[in-house]
Amino acid sequence: MLTTRPELRGTFGMVSSTHWLASQTGMAILERGGNAIDAAVAAGLSVNSSSRTSAPGGDQQDQWSFIFYIAHAVFGLNLQEAIDAPMFHSSHFPSSFYADESHPGRLVPENRLEPETVRQLRDRGHDLVLDGSWSLGWLCVAGKDPKTGQLTAAANARGMQGYAVGR
Repeated sequence: MLTTRPELRGTFGMVSSTHWLASQTGMAILERGGNAIDAAVAAGLSVNSSSRTSAPGGDQQDQWSFIFYIAHAVFGLNLQEAIDAPMFHSSHFPSSFYADESHPGRLVPENRLEPETVRQLRDRGHDLVLDGSWSLGWLCVAGKDPKTGQLTAAANARGMQGYAVGR
């Protein structure tokens, strides 16, 4: 079934997602005075309950998935480029695992970041702990273009354990 949706124009705020309920959740945040980040997080969490998206768990996987999504959807990297980009995560919030460790202000990037980027992050007060090359962001992705039906997939080279295969 093919549908045509009208163009939306707003003067207050706007939220877009793959499911109406996620968009409604994000808009409710804006209507209650929340900012765009609050609305995006609410919509993102809601869309996970209505669409086939996921992060298996842990304290970094959700961050890696979000960083991948931003690299692809906002900065225009293709799926493989977004997965291959240097990855990072924060360990600021208390761990969800025993003993609830927390490292306020800590940012853990792969050591593939440009030296100038590392310097600027440190200058801004981040407690930087560089991890190894290709050590963070164990992700893979597969999708289907709703317009063309073409399947796309990408997998990371980290650990040589992910492979994108199709036919």
